[in-house]
Amino acid sequence: MLKSSNKKAYKHCERLWDEIVFIRSGGKCELTGQTNNCSRHHYWGKSTYALRFDPNNGVYLTYKKHIAGVHSTDPSISTEARKELDEYMVKREGVKGVEKIKMQKNVIKSDIKLIEIYLMNYLNNLREGLSDR
Repeated sequence: MLKSSNKKAYKHCERLWDEIVFIRSGGKCELTGQTNNCSRHHYWGKSTYALRFDPNNGVYLTYKKHIAGVHSTDPSISTEARKELDEYMVKREGVKGVEKIKMQKNVIKSDIKLIEIYLMNYLNNLREGLSDR
């Protein structure tokens, strides 16, 4: 069980990660470019704790691509949606980038306070990059 201060940091990390994924996507589905009915998706599931807060593991998707697609209970739909997402991730991150994310699945990142600091810095850098445009 997380200590109270760690629960607060964990919730803060969730909000930071959400904002990073949203800002990086420009508020648009990364597959369709649509802005309506979108949400954040963990490329590798959020149960993979080592990647839960990794910004490169986040993708902004429409409901159709996310819940009705990747998470569909119909295997033919979810398989096709996952294939499309895999292809997009290779395009966005490169083959080496996707492999790097995959390798990090087995790394244990347990210090939530350090993760929180990392995400705050990442978000600040992302915001600064946007203000330079």
